[in-house]
Amino acid sequence: LLGSKAAQSRPYLADGAPIDRLLDSQSAYGRNLWALLCLLVPACVVFLLTLRTARIIEAGEGTGQVLLDRLSRHRLVVQLIGMAAIFLTGIFGMYQNLLIGVYG
Repeated sequence: LLGSKAAQSRPYLADGAPIDRLLDSQSAYGRNLWALLCLLVPACVVFLLTLRTARIIEAGEGTGQVLLDRLSRHRLVVQLIGMAAIFLTGIFGMYQNLLIGVYG
């Protein structure tokens, strides 16, 4: 996995922490499943939020300032979910890069 003996001998997380043991502790599909979850969970939350908003609008908030307020609130929440998802996905990616290493 690691390209050279020097790369294998470097301590990564603590003195003498074997990187091979850390990588072997994850399943073969573990990283791919986490990446897929980072995409699907926020999309499902936004989908359910959109359904909820559509039902509320259809039930009687279909005109005027009430409609504009509802849609503005929905847009804000969707943007916040997107920002949180991008942030957490970035943190996950950085963690994976630190765990595997630059040349790993």
